[in-house]
Amino acid sequence: DNDVTPCQWNGVKCDAFSSVVSVDLSSFMVVGPFPSILCRLPSLSFLSLANNSINGSLSGDDFTACRNLEYLDLSENLLVGSIPKSLPSNLPNLKFLEISGNNLSDTIPASFGEFQKLESLDLAGNLLSGTIPAT
Repeated sequence: DNDVTPCQWNGVKCDAFSSVVSVDLSSFMVVGPFPSILCRLPSLSFLSLANNSINGSLSGDDFTACRNLEYLDLSENLLVGSIPKSLPSNLPNLKFLEISGNNLSDTIPASFGEFQKLESLDLAGNLLSGTIPAT
């Protein structure tokens, strides 16, 4: 069927102009590294990949095209390594960041104080140290 658009896919929501604004693939058995290709959706503001098997480490480059994201949930995955220091500059509109229940380590980046719009942050269930910087 050639009439099927991404707006009809499970977990995808679109705006009135048929632009993808939300991708919720929570508990969809997604396996592999963070699918940064999703950030190529120019209107994407909501991305949840919670409770999957996203693995490996996060790179600042993964998020360079995610500038419109307001909500990012990567909780309950298999992420390791440190949190990219460039996250605040790559995600200037982020209001909600949920990355609990992974195996992230190292210190919480001082750059987290640069999140201008962040309202909610959950880092629990990781191996992180340090304090959350004031904004």
